Amino acid sequence: MIVISGEALYWIGIGLIVAPMPVGAFAWYTWLRRTRNRTVLAVLVVLSASYLLQGLDLITRNVVGPDYSTRRMVTIEINVVLGLIMLLVSLLPTHPQRVHLSLFSFLVTLAWLQLAMVAVVV
Repeated sequence: MIVISGEALYWIGIGLIVAPMPVGAFAWYTWLRRTRNRTVLAVLVVLSASYLLQGLDLITRNVVGPDYSTRRMVTIEINVVLGLIMLLVSLLPTHPQRVHLSLFSFLVTLAWLQLAMVAVVV
């Protein structure tokens, strides 16, 4: 049985929350400087809005919903599904930014899954 300390879980959580930020910023920078593809823009807008919603929830706890509420769990589930859909869209071979978008999608979805895990366990 693997036992992880509370401090390690804290730093893992911080890492999952902070990790999408530089990847998303680089994806936006690349879109602004090079591609201007509308599909890429749609994926970036959806993922950035989802990530912003999660950040706002960390600052004020009632944005996604109160603890243990159905609204909170449904919001988390919707954002996980949106992240997975954006991951599939970003993996299409026609996108010039496949790597950046798929990594951004994966990290945002992973951050939402971490929030879901905390909401269920705590």
